[in-house]
Amino acid sequence: DLVKKLNERMEKVRVILRSARDGAKGIIEKAEDDKEISEDDKFRFIKELDEFSAKKNEELKAIRDRKEKDIMEI
Repeated sequence: DLVKKLNERMEKVRVILRSARDGAKGIIEKAEDDKEISEDDKFRFIKELDEFSAKKNEELKAIRDRKEKDIMEI
């Protein structure tokens, strides 16, 4: 039951992270549309954002895996 709750919370955090990423991506695209940044900068920023998001998702997965292991040992 605890593992189920852990996975539910993990999914909520992943949704929040995706939402934040989408918001940041929207800001980047708007800045490019408003000619505040170049198209090259837009693609570079989006690539950095995607790499950052992937890294955070991996960190979350590692944390979940450790917690699940702890729970199963109890």
